[in-house]
Amino acid sequence: MKKTLLYTFCLAAFAATAGAETYTVTAAADCSVAIRTNIDATKAAGNDLILDTSLAPAPSAGYKTGYYNVNGTTPTITSVKATDGEAQGYANIRSSLSIDANTSEAVTAMDSGGFTQTLGTLTVTNSSADYKETNMKLVATDYFNVDNDTGGPSSQDAIFTHYNGTLQTKSVNVGVKAGSGYTSKLTIAADSYLRWEGGADDKMTIGSKSLGSGELNVNGTLDVGGSIYIDQRGSLNVAEGATLKMNNRGLSIFSTNAQINGALNMSPGSTIYIATTSSLVMGENATFSSSGQLFNFKNHGSFVYNHVNTSEKHLVLRKENILYAGSTTTVVGRIDMAGYDAGDWGIQKSTLEIRNGATMTIKNADSSARDAKYMLWGNTQTDLRQEDAIKDENGKGVRLASACNFNGNGNVVNIYSKQTFKDLYLNSSESGNSLEINLMNDTAKLIFDSEETTINISNGTSLKITGFADNKVNIGTTAESYNNLVNALKDGRLEIYDTSDKQVLADGIGIDSNGWLTMTAVPEPAEWAAIFGAIALGLAVYRRRK
Repeated sequence: MKKTLLYTFCLAAFAATAGAETYTVTAAADCSVAIRTNIDATKAAGNDLILDTSLAPAPSAGYKTGYYNVNGTTPTITSVKATDGEAQGYANIRSSLSIDANTSEAVTAMDSGGFTQTLGTLTVTNSSADYKETNMKLVATDYFNVDNDTGGPSSQDAIFTHYNGTLQTKSVNVGVKAGSGYTSKLTIAADSYLRWEGGADDKMTIGSKSLGSGELNVNGTLDVGGSIYIDQRGSLNVAEGATLKMNNRGLSIFSTNAQINGALNMSPGSTIYIATTSSLVMGENATFSSSGQLFNFKNHGSFVYNHVNTSEKHLVLRKENILYAGSTTTVVGRIDMAGYDAGDWGIQKSTLEIRNGATMTIKNADSSARDAKYMLWGNTQTDLRQEDAIKDENGKGVRLASACNFNGNGNVVNIYSKQTFKDLYLNSSESGNSLEINLMNDTAKLIFDSEETTINISNGTSLKITGFADNKVNIGTTAESYNNLVNALKDGRLEIYDTSDKQVLADGIGIDSNGWLTMTAVPEPAEWAAIFGAIALGLAVYRRRK
């Protein structure tokens, strides 16, 4: 039978009881005269370390017990527990301590009752071969710190390896008070699964605004109940093959060292916030959850999504998304905007606002050579305030594609400054497909820069353009683009309204030699090829004369 060592502080020896062995800690050897009680954990090697919470001196206000300083030279014990489940104490792991439960049963590896603070290296493991069938627990009612509360000259580490289980605590702090030049680390090994059972108001803070730094290294799986806050001197590293799961909470990045090479799985209520001068980089093999969705994406800094190695070369934006001045967002393949069904909350609109000073780059896909696209899937609104807010890696336009309506709601694009797209596609859909493009002011322009056909409006779809005036829309100089536009005006697939909200009919739309639409008399489509041929001939004569 496993021995259990019961540390009773500053008291006489306990008598042995059946089934357990007790150990007497004398005042001279193990009890401090101040508020902290020192424990030599080496004496508990191979056994449970029991904190007798009723016997610690000088409890702090609001706590039933005082501090426990767990010392010793790299001992391995089977658990650390408090005798009183209702007690709240402080357990400072001051040495390099290993907890190895070595069991196939669900056990509590640590329960300090209050908080646990790692001041050395804490390694938590289960060396049992079937550890993945168990659910181990670490309980720290208030918080679990991988930190040095004195800001002293040391680094701290907490490592979960060969582990499957939970961490039950309100908050987690890694390197928040680390000494200058020192780094504290929380690591989930490749063979491990850790579920942090934080609540809506609970936060995991990595790093600090000054002094030392902190690291969150996910090599296995970290399943997060609360929010994660990567501070200025913090870093987040999710290795290839590893997974970070966010459950209806926020991932806030205030650091330039946030790298996802594995999977970032975000539930519909989760959000990403990237602060000014900060960055979140998704590596080439990195993925979002199976739907690749971002909810409430707030970017003040830099977001790079390099995911190119699967068929889903796109990123879906839902809810309210804002790109702030100074931010840069880079995605391979395409951006998808899509409304969604929020259950009891009903059908919800998804929005994207790109503010003046922000940019979004959509790179062309890799070997597939597919066009970079900005795709709209119904019940969406896009506000483009920055000139050429959406572009490809060469500074050219990307394809604007409206795919369908959602629950009867179409797509809206509001343009406040010059915006260049490669071309426009409205595809037929059983749910309908409508797109409204609003030129919001005098400086708003809509330009298509493809050298091929730019206007493609399928039967059964509808396009509406408002705020139209001379030289505000450029569809390029291909005859087919103009013919498509005029035909769509005639059969009602396209409606154009001027700045006074008066509808412009087909015979009131013209085009100049540079591709700008004007409110002048228009030739019939059959005459258009001849007109462009004359323009080309005139240009040839002009070049010869020069």
